Amino acid sequence: MKIGFFSPEGEFPNAILDSLKQRLVEDTLIQWQPGSGPPAPDIEVLLALGPVSRSLMEALPNLMFIQVLSDGYEGVDMDAATELGIRVSNSPGDITQNADSVAEYTVLLMLATARHLSVALASVHDPSIVKPGHGGSLMGAKVCIVGIGSIGAKIAHRLLAFGAHVTAVDRSPTRAPKYIPTSPLDDLKKAVADADFVVLSVRATKENTHMIDADVMSSMKKGAILINIARGSLVDEEALCHAIKSGHLGGAGLDVEEHEPVPLDDPLLTLPQVFITPHEAGLTDLNVRGTVEYALSVLANIKANQPIDSQLNNPVPRRVSLSN
Repeated sequence: MKIGFFSPEGEFPNAILDSLKQRLVEDTLIQWQPGSGPPAPDIEVLLALGPVSRSLMEALPNLMFIQVLSDGYEGVDMDAATELGIRVSNSPGDITQNADSVAEYTVLLMLATARHLSVALASVHDPSIVKPGHGGSLMGAKVCIVGIGSIGAKIAHRLLAFGAHVTAVDRSPTRAPKYIPTSPLDDLKKAVADADFVVLSVRATKENTHMIDADVMSSMKKGAILINIARGSLVDEEALCHAIKSGHLGGAGLDVEEHEPVPLDDPLLTLPQVFITPHEAGLTDLNVRGTVEYALSVLANIKANQPIDSQLNNPVPRRVSLSN
């Protein structure tokens, strides 16, 4: 089988690729990066960490399956894939252990922002900067998690161990763990009103672009901290900048931004109350191993013509492998 590996350059995708090369000895594995055309037209399966457009799919007439190497799949043109007969699958975070990696990182962002870590680190290098006098604590803090799926539930579990009081908001409140009081998404503004931290772990869609806007931020309590480990499109960043500058919000911990890599002239970078990292919450050895194992299991099922549990669409008719 001819398999394409489509991803930007980076340590995380390179680690996945190296491991796959060692395991897929009977297949042809072809690597290329976004910004260039596919090096071979007869690729049948695409393993992707980059944006998969209609034009890319049309340039691969034998492509019959796209396996996204992450839980999020908003970079794939799903309408085009279905129209062209191409099945698409993602890599569920609770199976690959991406969810565990991101949940751990969420706690890091919360502590870094609440303890003013950016200022503390800067004060080590510049004695003229006054180190923070005191910061917030997770013990006894009220935390509202927006999106209580696999990642949100794991975040909640870790925060309870710190002694935080955790509530949630979700489109389907009945799926939340029974020990997490959960409100429907329609009650978002009411749910975040009393929270010291609002944590975003909801999947990005066209419908929830800028769901955390100026109106929602104004309903948050004074001094509250916003944490985003989901997708940058969820937050109106101009409104966030204003809410922090005005003193209404106490800060933000962001592993994702609407424009990545983060532009050097981004005004959020100038605010000491903001702790920003470059979309790395899931980048762990744990997640590399889990993603590789899951991709291999999907490829085995494709070859055996078995169902794929994480398949996201059902094109009819669908393209089939020419290798079988």
